[in-house]
Amino acid sequence: MPELILDPQDGTPPLVLDWQDGYAIQNGPLGLGLPPRKIVERMRVDGHGTDLVATIIGARDITVPLDVYGATRQQFRQRRNRLQTICGRSTHARPIRVTYRDDAGVPEWMQGTYVGGLDGDERAGDDRSELFAIVLRDGCPYWRGPRVDESWGLRRPTPRPWFPVLGSSPSASAIGGRRTLFVPGSAEVYPPWVVEGPGTRLTIHNRTAGWRVVIDHEIPSVGPASVITVTTAPGEQAVRDGHGVNLFGAITNGPKGGWTMGPLLPGDNELEVTLRASGDRSSVAVSYDPLLLAA
Repeated sequence: MPELILDPQDGTPPLVLDWQDGYAIQNGPLGLGLPPRKIVERMRVDGHGTDLVATIIGARDITVPLDVYGATRQQFRQRRNRLQTICGRSTHARPIRVTYRDDAGVPEWMQGTYVGGLDGDERAGDDRSELFAIVLRDGCPYWRGPRVDESWGLRRPTPRPWFPVLGSSPSASAIGGRRTLFVPGSAEVYPPWVVEGPGTRLTIHNRTAGWRVVIDHEIPSVGPASVITVTTAPGEQAVRDGHGVNLFGAITNGPKGGWTMGPLLPGDNELEVTLRASGDRSSVAVSYDPLLLAA
């Protein structure tokens, strides 16, 4: 059966909403499907009707109708107090991680901040049970799927087809090649790229999404400076080493410039990644959580 798990992310154990433990979900939760959308419109020039300008996917609300009960009044209060503590501590800075596990056992998750529903409906004459309709809100409208990890390196546990980059050839001192990377999900993702040295002149080129960045920087083989992170998220784009040193000035796409950083698109992405003067320990890795419109 599908299940919901509430993780307060504060070091205490997650709470599995299981009727055998006194947390019985009533009539199925709301908000597991498509999130709401808002249509942006403007009046037409002739004054009749409107032009549809954009579609905005709104925040996601999860409503969990829940019957909390116990064999004794004391047990009921303990279970209710645990739920109240988890929800009461949640903030936008430390939200509750809600994991939905479907019939096949595949977990998907979102992070929600408690906004209401624990006022309760204690039944007359029953001091061991109470009904709730907990509402959690996530500003991100997407569910996140199981994490996907991809890497390029000289040593790979499973050989992959290698397609040579024009003007170069495979050697023991270069990571290089083109790969079709399939990204599951419903939306583009902007994961960080983590590069471990030694190596120099890193190139990341997403031909499908139309962006390319070249970082002309020598990465050592040891120490914090041997790892650099390329952050691609809009408004947060950065290149830093393990010391936090800003390497943005090392970006160079040739005399005409024109560098960009961008997303991985849902579906196939034709990627070209190269790192020159690399060694056995060198790698270029990317990890992301697929974004899903519905659980």
